[in-house]
Amino acid sequence: MSKEHFHGQAIYNPSLLSKEELKRYFVARNSLLNRLLDDLAREQSGYAPQHQLLIGLRGTGKTTLLHRLAIAIEEDEALKQNWLPLTFPEEQYNIANLADLWLNCLDALSDQLECNGQNAASEQLDQHISRLPRQDATEALELLMAQAGQQGKGLLLLIDNIDLVFNRLKKQHWVLRETLQSESRLLIIGASSTAIEASYQYDAAFYDFFKIDELKGLTQLEMQQTLLHLAEIKQNTALTELITHDPARVKTIHSLTGGNPRTTILLYNVLVQGLLKGDVLSDLDGLLDQVTPLYKARFEELPDQAQQMVDALAIHWDPMNASQLAKTLDWDVNKVSAQLNRLQNIGIVEKQPPAQGKRHLFQISERFFNIWYLMRASRRVRRRLIWLVQFLRLFFSADEQPQHAKQRLQKIPEAIELAQRAFALDSENLESLHTLLILLINNQRWQETIPLFKQFISEASLEYLESGWQDIILLFQEIITIDQAESALQCLDETIAGERWRPLREALMVIVSGNERYLNGIAPEVRRPAEKIVNQLRLKNNE
Repeated sequence: MSKEHFHGQAIYNPSLLSKEELKRYFVARNSLLNRLLDDLAREQSGYAPQHQLLIGLRGTGKTTLLHRLAIAIEEDEALKQNWLPLTFPEEQYNIANLADLWLNCLDALSDQLECNGQNAASEQLDQHISRLPRQDATEALELLMAQAGQQGKGLLLLIDNIDLVFNRLKKQHWVLRETLQSESRLLIIGASSTAIEASYQYDAAFYDFFKIDELKGLTQLEMQQTLLHLAEIKQNTALTELITHDPARVKTIHSLTGGNPRTTILLYNVLVQGLLKGDVLSDLDGLLDQVTPLYKARFEELPDQAQQMVDALAIHWDPMNASQLAKTLDWDVNKVSAQLNRLQNIGIVEKQPPAQGKRHLFQISERFFNIWYLMRASRRVRRRLIWLVQFLRLFFSADEQPQHAKQRLQKIPEAIELAQRAFALDSENLESLHTLLILLINNQRWQETIPLFKQFISEASLEYLESGWQDIILLFQEIITIDQAESALQCLDETIAGERWRPLREALMVIVSGNERYLNGIAPEVRRPAEKIVNQLRLKNNE
């Protein structure tokens, strides 16, 4: 398959794309790209430049951004006069000391000279490199600076996975900092999937040294725009129509993936394959199938104890504190804390604010990895996730504004009697049951409402949920108005609705507990829609 089509290698290795392809497919990070270019344009010769770090989880576009930045510099006459961008392999496993770093820079410079058509200069540099003592950092740096002088340009070091480089140079951090501070012709823009300890610890060499940008997932709108852009490139009008007229399908997957750009590209392929008969569950299955080799290999690379902890966190789904993990794993808390630190350092686990008290919570960093793990677990665990997917699909399909027509029903006994008759004639009619519930609640008759309420939340089908979501919100708004939210929450937990409508259940828990931090302890895939539902439930009382 040609590089003109998306395939595994191009998705995971943007360096395999041609310059034109990379420019064409680069959509989501243009604002950051432009800001980095502006920063470079403001750098002044002879002054220490501002070094920068790009921090983001795997798949957030760090590698692609570095390659796109190099292309942009080469195509900008002013920047091209001042900077020569050097790119490196994603992982520089050969680095053991500073000499190795400077030698890698020299090799990258030679490659760039050859790419620029300066073959003689490249060959001459290769000869100089071959004569260097392999462990002499001073001579290697001197040669690098001499070459920068000959080119009359600063060297922009675009270093991917720079955390690996820093970890291997721990004993030489201060020497490296002094070099970067004193040598204005060297500028680093590095990318890392984890925060670099040496950049945020107060007594560390690179504390407050780098300007840091965090690459987060795409927003729902950005994911939709990216998919539409890809469809436009491929002239796929059918997919454009699908995305435009069924945005809930994309919004659901966005909620599950957190807007990971790499997953968005994979989603494009999945949507193309499922145009005729696909739905959101088949979209999810297709994505999971594509990421399985990567996730399986990543998990199997972990040591045994790390695998056990990742398993516990992923299956629990919601964030956990160290004490909960210790109880689940039957480990000592100190052992749990040590393992959590290791997993945080390699970007597998991330810390979350407490839901209550002062104990921080921990969760799997890459949320789609957690989804993948859940779908490989027991039938009971998978069922919880499938219910969430179905809920999200219908939740995002609902109208944006609640309909309050039933609030205008008069609070008179005759209205209740008429509703009771209608329901008696057709006890399976959820619309009639809903009307009766609203009237009973409005008349403060909650106790006789409870069995009917349980029937309603137990029998409400997915089809009803799709067309009647605003009526469901109205029902819970009325329940909150008469101060029966806690009783309603108990009813949810006593029926299947507590799991099937989990975002709604967690939103009601916020109302009942009055604890705004409660959702910190809930999985992000559930937390995000729950936050929106909290606002919907409170809407009536705020009007």
